[in-house]
Amino acid sequence: MHMINERTILRNSLIEIVVPELHKRGFEGNVKGNTRSYDFIRNENNSKQSIIFAFEKYGKPYFSMQIELEKTIPDKNKRNIKVGWILRPKKLFYKHQFGLKFSWINRLLRKDPTSLAKSEANEILKLLPKIDKWWLSPIDTPYIQYHEVFYKEN
Repeated sequence: MHMINERTILRNSLIEIVVPELHKRGFEGNVKGNTRSYDFIRNENNSKQSIIFAFEKYGKPYFSMQIELEKTIPDKNKRNIKVGWILRPKKLFYKHQFGLKFSWINRLLRKDPTSLAKSEANEILKLLPKIDKWWLSPIDTPYIQYHEVFYKEN
C-alpha cells in the first residue's frame, strides 16, 4: 500500500480548502507540483496583492504564509514600493508556521494527519477576512507582522 507523506496531505488540504476561496476572492495561482512555494496574486485598489505559501525546504510538513503589497507611490518619480508581511499563526509551540509539526506526537496519539491538515487549512480561512482588512491599511497586527526582508523599492 502506497503511503502519502504528511507534506503531501498538507498540500492537498490547501488545494481542497484554501485555493477555491482564494480564487473566489480574485487571486490567480495554483498549487501544482511539489515545489517549495506557491504564489497567489491579484490586482486590486491600484496595487498588486500577493499571498505566498512557502514550504519548509527539507520536506517537513509545515509552511509559512506571507503577504505582500506592491503599489505605486503618487509622487513625481512614480516609485513602486513592495512591502511584505509574514502571517504568524497564534500557536502554543510554534508561532511562525502552519503545519503538522510534532508529527511523531500526533502519531503516538493516533491523530489523523488528514484531519489535522484540514484544521490548518481552516485556520487560514479564518485569517482571510483579517487579511482583506489589512490590504486597506497595512499595519502590524497580532497575526500579521512586518518582515523587513521583503521591502523593495524600484
